[in-house]
Amino acid sequence: MKSKSTVTIILVGVGALFILCLVVWGALAFGVGGKFLPSFIAPPAQTKKVTSGLFLILQSEKWGYMDRTGKIVIAPQFDDAHPFAEGFALVSVGERWGFVDLTGKYIVNPLYDEGGDFSEGLAAVSRNDQWGYVDKTGAVVIELKFSQVTDFSEGLAAVRTGSKVGYIDKTGKQVIAPQFDDGWPFEDGLALVRVAEKFGYIDLRGQFVWGPKN
Repeated sequence: MKSKSTVTIILVGVGALFILCLVVWGALAFGVGGKFLPSFIAPPAQTKKVTSGLFLILQSEKWGYMDRTGKIVIAPQFDDAHPFAEGFALVSVGERWGFVDLTGKYIVNPLYDEGGDFSEGLAAVSRNDQWGYVDKTGAVVIELKFSQVTDFSEGLAAVRTGSKVGYIDKTGKQVIAPQFDDGWPFEDGLALVRVAEKFGYIDLRGQFVWGPKN
């Protein structure tokens, strides 16, 4: 049987490990050194998730797409590429990123330094380290003015303004004021946030339902 002191040490260790995991998760989500972003950190190209019935292929160091029969639908021509999301794929030519539709036609020419997949009708794009959002016509609908952003989820996206994170809606309106040191996308009505070294969950109004606690 473990002694009381041993159990205490174990519990403290588990708690510390949990916090460490959250901090690492935060570093991956919002990036290290001021860079970015949860779902926009893609897995290695060979393991990218398949959606919309098209599969990523690599030929002669260029990426394209085939269908389920193995027929090439979009010829390999991209230096990097993401799986399709909501009917569009993020692709790069050289160091610039744009979006193509299921036929390979550009809806957004490769103009941006970085980008994210479409989510709830909008996709994040970046130029000169400033992030905003485009819609499925390629129009900029939320100005590129944030240093960090996330995908939209449940109608809201986390954005960093200055040193603090808040949440905007799809019109760009700030609906939860910048007040958190880190914030993650909403899921089932709640979002994980960090204040200093403490973590908690907020609802869609920005009210804490748990925490912040360490």
